[in-house]
This record gives sequence, structure tokens and C-alpha cells, in this order.
Amino acid sequence: MTPTPTADYRTSPGLENNPGRDAKLFNETHPYFPDSCDSCPFRNGRTLSGPTNLNTGKGDCGNCQYIDSALPDKKEEFLTSDKDYGEHLLVSSLADQSELEDNTRCAKSILGSYPEDIIKIRAHSTGHGVKNPEYLINDILADRKGIERYTGVRNGFQRAITQGAKIVVLDLDMHLSEYPLKTGELARRISWRHTDFEEGRITTCYVVYHDKAVRIMNGYSLTKESIESVLQKLKP
Repeated sequence: MTPTPTADYRTSPGLENNPGRDAKLFNETHPYFPDSCDSCPFRNGRTLSGPTNLNTGKGDCGNCQYIDSALPDKKEEFLTSDKDYGEHLLVSSLADQSELEDNTRCAKSILGSYPEDIIKIRAHSTGHGVKNPEYLINDILADRKGIERYTGVRNGFQRAITQGAKIVVLDLDMHLSEYPLKTGELARRISWRHTDFEEGRITTCYVVYHDKAVRIMNGYSLTKESIESVLQKLKP
């Protein structure tokens, strides 16, 4: 029986080279290599096997021996305790400096109302386009949301959940401190998030206003009336 003819493997993209000569299993036309390698600043004729000629240079960045020179130096993290709250407020040396002032202010508002809490302002990082939560509150991931209007409650909860946080901090002092607190409207919008509490996506919501804080927790009544009675404690 005559075997069915097959295409010469050497005509397939990425297999036209001679591995015995150039020590590469695949060459730069193979679809394994992303097209973006063409614009890599480290191309300049380099491949996984090291410098070659200027007509080559694609490589897998995950294994590229030159990628380390494109990465920032790794810094060791250390924690600093706050002068006012001591070990109850710890700040990472790698915290986001652009938000550190607001994160510290808000954390101190929480500790002023709940001095038994322990808050860590975490190291800053961004993965898959999503910024990591700012806080650990009692060893639980928490994210601060400086909402600009009460309609931002929904988005604040959803973004905190997307970031993996179980605690959401609604920081009204960032944009709403100059306005009277509308406890009824805010309570209604928080109560609409009751399924986030009930299904465990969110365990606690802190609300910060005029340097004070209250918290709404899973297991408590999540009706508008009950939440509003908690929010009333923020008023003078």
C-alpha cells in the first residue's frame, strides 16, 4: 500500500531552519513567537540562544535571557508603624505614593472609630490591568473607594469585588466632605448591595465621613432603615 503523501515538514512555518546547524528547534517564523517581538527593544539580532545575525531576534519573553534588564530592580518590602496608631497602622515601603496621603487619612478615620482594628497599607502593584486593593484590615483585603456621588456605591462595590477585596471602604471625605450627608439616599444604595453581603462577596462596608467611620457587616440587618440608623452616627 502506497503511503499518503504528506507535506515536507521543512516547508511549515518555523521549521525551515536546520537545528543541527543553528541549535534552534524553531526559527522566528514559527507562530509560537508573538509578532510583538519585532518591536522588542532587545531584539537587535538576539534570540533565545544568544546573539545571532540582524535578520533574527524573535524570542519568548518569558524565557528571554535579556528580559531581566528591562525589569525594575526588585525592592525589599518593610513595614513602618504609624506614629499615632503604632502597630495598628502599618505602611508598606512599597505603597502607592500617589495615594498614600489619602489612604493614610482614611485609615486613621477608621481607627479613630474602631481602635481595635489593625490596618496595613499594602504594596502597590497592577496585574492584568487591575490595581490591587490598598488595605489589609484585620488580615482581610479591603479597598478604598473615593466615590464622587452616591450613585458610585454600586460601582465601588463591583470594583472592589473585581480586585478580590472582601471589604469596601466608601471614602466620602475625598469628594463629598463639603456636602451634607444624605443618610437616606446612601443607606438605600448600600441596601441594594445586600446580595453581595449575603453571598459572601463582601463581608464589611466602612463609610468614612468627616474623619469618622461606621461599618455595615454581613449578618446584620441590611434594610435601608437599619443601615440609615448606623449612618446617622456620622452626623455631628
